[in-house]
Amino acid sequence: MTESICVPANVQMGILIDMGTRDEDAESSGAMLSLKNTYLKTAINTNETVNYGIAQMAGGHFEVDYNRENIFYRVNCLSHDVVDVFSMAADCAFEPKNFVSAGVGAHKNAETHKLENYLGGNEVFNDAIYSAAFGNTSLGNPLQGRRNNVSNLSAYVLQRFQRENITPERVVISATGIENHQEFVDLVQEKMFSTQLSTKGRERNQSQYVGGEIRNLTESSNIHIALAFEGANHQNAIPLAIAQTILGSKLIFDFR
Repeated sequence: MTESICVPANVQMGILIDMGTRDEDAESSGAMLSLKNTYLKTAINTNETVNYGIAQMAGGHFEVDYNRENIFYRVNCLSHDVVDVFSMAADCAFEPKNFVSAGVGAHKNAETHKLENYLGGNEVFNDAIYSAAFGNTSLGNPLQGRRNNVSNLSAYVLQRFQRENITPERVVISATGIENHQEFVDLVQEKMFSTQLSTKGRERNQSQYVGGEIRNLTESSNIHIALAFEGANHQNAIPLAIAQTILGSKLIFDFR
């Protein structure tokens, strides 16, 4: 007599939104950082406590990260929790932020800036590179937003930013480990149908390379120097990757 044990598969799901700090303006600078700092805070279908409980009970992990062009919601769980966990992740990604979330986001943004200054990381240095290359707009926007704009990130500003940049054509949903693909497709379609997303967002302006020089005076005895110049676009990624291999790993290409 044999005993069979069935262990549910581990599922990884991701929601990628074509929205980053390049889409911020003077009023919404820091919006991406606020969305990351308050990603569990929802108020329509669930709330932060419920969302945290769902992630924990599913034995999964939920995290959010963003860059200048994208924000990515990554979550994993057991296969029998896919419906609840995906619905939670979708709410966190698409639900408009209310005044409570905006207040918490402003506080956390301020703490993030304080921590960055205390730790003395490379964020300011990397921001300076992009600012020198593209100016103070689009790809030149700082990754954590402008510190003097933290208090201006109201619910109205965050909702406008979400409404203008989160549209169906900017969203990609992926998953691995799904037992029934069609059931997951139906789940996604049903959730997206019931989610109020703008049908047309703001058109993204093309980033213009301007070039320039930025110097940051510090009390450190170490000197960090970066030299960058405009190169080829992503269509030349393969030959440039070959050139990188030939010339060595110190040569870095950023296809934007």
